[in-house]
Amino acid sequence: MKVCMVAAYFPPYIGGYARHVFELSKALVRQGVRVVVVTTRAGGGKPREEICGVEIHRFPCLNIYKLPYVLVPSALKVSKVARELEADVLHFHGRLFSTSVLGVVSKNLFLGDFPSVLTLHGVNVYYGKFLTGLAHLYDLTVSRYLAKSVNYVIAVSGAVRNYALSYGVPQWKISVIPGGVNPELFTEKAVKRKEELGLPVEGLVLGFVGRLYPTKGCDVLIKASKKVVEKFGDLKVVVVGDGPQRGELEKLTLKLGIRENIVFLGERRDVEGLIALFDVVVIPSIAEGFGLTILEATAAGKPVVASNVGGHPEAALGNTTLVEPNSPDKLAEALMKVLDNPPSREVVEKARETVKERYEWSKIAGKIRGIYEEAVREARKE
Repeated sequence: MKVCMVAAYFPPYIGGYARHVFELSKALVRQGVRVVVVTTRAGGGKPREEICGVEIHRFPCLNIYKLPYVLVPSALKVSKVARELEADVLHFHGRLFSTSVLGVVSKNLFLGDFPSVLTLHGVNVYYGKFLTGLAHLYDLTVSRYLAKSVNYVIAVSGAVRNYALSYGVPQWKISVIPGGVNPELFTEKAVKRKEELGLPVEGLVLGFVGRLYPTKGCDVLIKASKKVVEKFGDLKVVVVGDGPQRGELEKLTLKLGIRENIVFLGERRDVEGLIALFDVVVIPSIAEGFGLTILEATAAGKPVVASNVGGHPEAALGNTTLVEPNSPDKLAEALMKVLDNPPSREVVEKARETVKERYEWSKIAGKIRGIYEEAVREARKE
């Protein structure tokens, strides 16, 4: 089978979406599928290259407010790449106009009823009455057109599926298939990494992994950390990630008098190793399509405290405590409780085994291959 994957973000861009597309592509290649990814140069990278058997075509884009706007001629080349590959399936990721929508337009213009699949990664976020209304109008029109133009839609969680249903995607067309993990990557020992980063070997460490945008809730964690630091003293909060909110967050640590307790590492490509040094992984998102970081922390055998939003409850296992979102007090209370009384080794190991059984990338890729095969069969009937 040959698949042409269309995605706005792809490594070296750092983020959960890009990681999802790359890991899925590698897992499919290991199963004998030829995968060509058509993406943007939002994170840099060569125009053409092959990594781990995945063939990559990167097109120029304009980055406006951190969003990659692909030039129309580049987007229309999606159908050209699919034809050259003699692809069996086109797989679009996300609802961005500049990649998925223009890619689908290209498919409809030049390839007609070509077998195609769309993965939805997120839900709408409240940005105030006007912007939220505008976003929902976009979904009622543009996102609905996207879903109508493909054979099947994959939602990464039940929460994403429910949101898609709200703007008119037919229920029969949607399958819920989450992202995955590679459990074997989460085996590094913490002591070495703590020494490398200058953290006290015996000290407690809370960890945050994510881009520094308001929806990720890092400000909520920092506000909550003041109470936690007051109780536990020499505790460190390690923030892995970067983004437009970083300056504001650093000022907040100074205002709260906890600058020495917060360690900003910026963007890193060794997240698996860094998670090993956290005593608790904290995921305080205001909105989240799934909960990939919950799975990664669970695979590493770590307790998790996460906000009760979006797909988080679906990813949460026995090692995870869910808390009210956007509440520093509730988050601080949960963190102190987990630090005082962490989940037992038996609970953590059971959660790790569940992740391995349900969410290993090879199993997720196998399910998605089944969707591809259905899309091909359906296109042949027509």
